[in-house]
Amino acid sequence: MVSLFIMIKKVAGFAENLWLNSAQQRIRFEITNKFLIDGETLIDVGCGTCDLPKYLLKKGRFFSYIGIDSNKQLMNMDLPFDILFMDIIKENFVLPKGDIVVSWGVAAYFDDYKQTRKYDVMSIFISKLMKMASRMVLFDTWNEDRFYHKANIADTGISYFQPQKVIDIIHSLNPHAQIVVKLPIDKQDPEADLFIINLK
Repeated sequence: MVSLFIMIKKVAGFAENLWLNSAQQRIRFEITNKFLIDGETLIDVGCGTCDLPKYLLKKGRFFSYIGIDSNKQLMNMDLPFDILFMDIIKENFVLPKGDIVVSWGVAAYFDDYKQTRKYDVMSIFISKLMKMASRMVLFDTWNEDRFYHKANIADTGISYFQPQKVIDIIHSLNPHAQIVVKLPIDKQDPEADLFIINLK
């Protein structure tokens, strides 16, 4: 049986592992469910319409929840949870504290920053996630190499990253952080890298 995760050291090459299935959101929610401990405080950066906590509640989990989103249009929606409306990169708010911080799909939208700055922005982003978390950070990026090697593909304005550079940023912020990277080999949808950072 293929294990779910592979350990990647700072200077290691990348081996690839299998997706559980092709439903990207569900994969991320299952990973969150796997690592969340009941009774913890979960911070969900880029929470949108709060699909993640709804999923976890249906799984019978109990936890405290803090949603964060920069989309002020969500203020007009009847959401089942209180949301902090802030852009953690651009704005200087006092950040909440939690046990586990997740940010699924957010880094793909860094394209409004100049390409030469995207790793600087990524460093700020990861730093803020790690400051909020006492135990674990989960987030994803889209893989630059696997995207641009696809035939007849157009750049859709999504930000892509080299996973080793992301790992280097994490280690520059916390040399003792344990990093797990989940890499897909699904040829139909190969772009995502999922990062699990254990801070303890």
